[in-house]
Amino acid sequence: MRKAVRIFLYTLGGLLALVVVAVLAVFAVLRTEAGRDWLAATISDAASTPGQMELRIGAIDGPLPGSIGVRDLQVADADGVWLTLERARLDWDPLALFAGRVAVDLIDVDGVHVRRLPASGPPPAEEQPTDFTLRSVPVDIVVRRLAVDGVRLDEPVAGMPVTLRAEGQLAAAEAGEIRTDLVVERTDGSAGKLVLNATMEPGDRTIDLEAVLTEPEGGLIARTLAVPGLPPVTVRLTGGGPIEQVAGTLTAAMGNDLGADLEYRVAY
Repeated sequence: MRKAVRIFLYTLGGLLALVVVAVLAVFAVLRTEAGRDWLAATISDAASTPGQMELRIGAIDGPLPGSIGVRDLQVADADGVWLTLERARLDWDPLALFAGRVAVDLIDVDGVHVRRLPASGPPPAEEQPTDFTLRSVPVDIVVRRLAVDGVRLDEPVAGMPVTLRAEGQLAAAEAGEIRTDLVVERTDGSAGKLVLNATMEPGDRTIDLEAVLTEPEGGLIARTLAVPGLPPVTVRLTGGGPIEQVAGTLTAAMGNDLGADLEYRVAY
């Protein structure tokens, strides 16, 4: 009996050692230029459907796996390339996955160009009813810093050429709270800006949020809605309460003549 146990333990230890060696070998290969080129080509091919959606990654750099960089990404459909990305970097802690967390220190993106919307695919054989159920996420996701710069939306996308940047933190723990702060603003000479602040108390599962969107005269929203005179726009959303039942107000003003003041409640 003892001999059988020893054989089992030796076999199990050998298998674990092989797994560790294999993982280390993969990491060693991915730290070489040839390995990263292979990874970029593999991901591109796996994510592409010829004639519908094709993804091409110019290069992947590291050091992997804690820091993942992508350069010269292109997304195309049957009509050609519709989205390009100059560079993006993800700095994260892979070991945090064992604790049930996706812990991201930095998402840094620069040079996103959306030329048009992608071509729509074939309609589904049968229209499915929309499911508004909020799904739970199996892991906690924390992004301590998000920085997105040089986002260009061409006229076919937004109705007018727009350049944006965004910065913030997503679900980052701070003083016992889980806090999300995000600022999105135009960088093409217009003063349009979106500011989002939200906090959640994990203990009593309550949330408090505020979002304010402002645009000057002739802004994107007034153009999209074809509001006469293209007045300045201000939209303010506030809310709070238990996360299962959030209530608040939505106020909107377009110049001096158009406005709305609504109350809402979201429960699930």
